[in-house]
Amino acid sequence: MYTIVVTYNGAEWIKKCLSSLVEAPVVDHKILVVDNGSQDDTVTLIQNHFTQVQLLLPGGNLGFGKANNLGIEKALSAGADYIFLLNQDAWINTNTFPELIRCMEKYPEFGILSPIQLNADGNLDSQFRKYYKTESNTENQQVDEIKFVNASGWFMTAACIQAVGGFSPLFFHYGEDADYCNRVRYHGFKIGVAKQCSYIHDRGGRAAVPLVAEKQTQQMFVANLVRLANINRGVWLNTSLNFLRMSKNRLEGKGRTQVVTKAFTKSIKKLQEVVSHRKAAKQKGAFISY
Repeated sequence: MYTIVVTYNGAEWIKKCLSSLVEAPVVDHKILVVDNGSQDDTVTLIQNHFTQVQLLLPGGNLGFGKANNLGIEKALSAGADYIFLLNQDAWINTNTFPELIRCMEKYPEFGILSPIQLNADGNLDSQFRKYYKTESNTENQQVDEIKFVNASGWFMTAACIQAVGGFSPLFFHYGEDADYCNRVRYHGFKIGVAKQCSYIHDRGGRAAVPLVAEKQTQQMFVANLVRLANINRGVWLNTSLNFLRMSKNRLEGKGRTQVVTKAFTKSIKKLQEVVSHRKAAKQKGAFISY
């Protein structure tokens, strides 16, 4: 089993995060940290206090998905049966891994399991509560099936990753986990919450900070990108591409400004990337090159 932690300026949490993993009661457990170019003491703290942790320094910020892919490739090449993705600002409880393994062995149809996600005060995380409705999931005492769970604590089977592949390069930061969940379901695996274990995700007041206009625009863009990239749904991408190309040509013919035509060019390029993503995502093991 491998745990992969992607770090970026995570000195505030990294000791608690890695200590919980090192002390976890699970055999043959390897911990791999991929650092995305931290400029604080993250790397130094790992090197000085966690010599048993394998540290990868790619030399820059690869983004969440690509950095995790780097760790996933190494874990699969080493023969890992399970891979756990954990955020740098999170840490597990003592029974987390034993319970996750127990659930995966009992319910192999699940490709991703998440423990219950708590905040630093020990209460149910506010963002987690939005897509995990405990009152509507009572039939199974161990696992609840849901359509999406954020990737701050994913317990994944090698079989699922080998079928689905890695995170798509279409998403640099945000949206990667939503897209991946769509692909997991497309390839016939379930996503669930293991109800008898939990972990702490210490995002503090960050989730409650009002979004500025730029951030809201970014989130809307990512949400639309996830929707277009969803291979479980049909979209009129080719029609949209043709419409954008014709519009761009008409604007250029009328002598419109370079700024306008540049915006159309950018939109066309992004839709072309979405078309390529959808085609690749339907294939086995997409976006992983191990």
